[in-house]
Amino acid sequence: MLLPFFLVYPFIFLYSLWYKCVSGNWLDVTIAKIYFTGHFPRISNPRIGLFKVLGYEYRDDACHVSIVELDITLWIFPQSLRFTSGSLATVEIHDFRVRVFSSSKTPVWLQKLRRNLVFTVLNCHTVRLDDILTEIVLNDESDETRLSGYSNQWHIHNVFNQRMYTFGRLDAQLRRDWLDDHGSLAFIARECRWIKLPTLQQSESRWQYLPYRIISLFPKIYDPISTVDIYISRTDITFDHFRIRDVELFRQGATTFKLNIEKLRQRGSLESFTWDAFMDTLVRTCM
Repeated sequence: MLLPFFLVYPFIFLYSLWYKCVSGNWLDVTIAKIYFTGHFPRISNPRIGLFKVLGYEYRDDACHVSIVELDITLWIFPQSLRFTSGSLATVEIHDFRVRVFSSSKTPVWLQKLRRNLVFTVLNCHTVRLDDILTEIVLNDESDETRLSGYSNQWHIHNVFNQRMYTFGRLDAQLRRDWLDDHGSLAFIARECRWIKLPTLQQSESRWQYLPYRIISLFPKIYDPISTVDIYISRTDITFDHFRIRDVELFRQGATTFKLNIEKLRQRGSLESFTWDAFMDTLVRTCM
């Protein structure tokens, strides 16, 4: 049997895309290549295709975003075939970089992402946290203060959307120069996953609830992000000018965050006085 041509060879849709808008807010978008590769679905691999985006860059007055590679794998009946927990697509992002020029002009999409992550950290259940450390460095010669944070293998279960948030490694550093009255923030996240979890009740038959699953797809049209699993190999987020009052985490409750972390102490790596000193320095140097 001869398969259709697009199921055998990559079909390139577009390449060397460029869009620029100078009226109103300045905007510049470039994409090196977009193509789609079809795949004949099988029970062992119910994939129907792969979208690949290479060399994406976005610039405007507020930020600069770049992605080296974006892969979107599409599935058919993945839950019935027990391949995923209901997600219709798997998104893989490689080398995701965001540069925000000022925290007071943080893009709306980044604010929503930050709000979701902060809510999860403060209100949801931490399944695993191997290590978390904080560090304060005061430099008298340059009048610069550096506050650093680090975590390793942080897994959080969000019961509200039945998602597992997994962060392989998180590094963050906040700098404040007293002479120039200037602050900056650098944040690096590695091996991040946002995965839909299976329900506790499993059907004996793979296809027993197939009609219900098809019908349940229609409401998801208004919330397409709920139908995907996301993996990001590395994310770099930098704020050139950063103010602590623009931080959602601090605004929603550093005290709650402290209490949640202290419950996880097993080896005494995060003593109360260390965390109190860290938060006090954070407030005094960055407000």
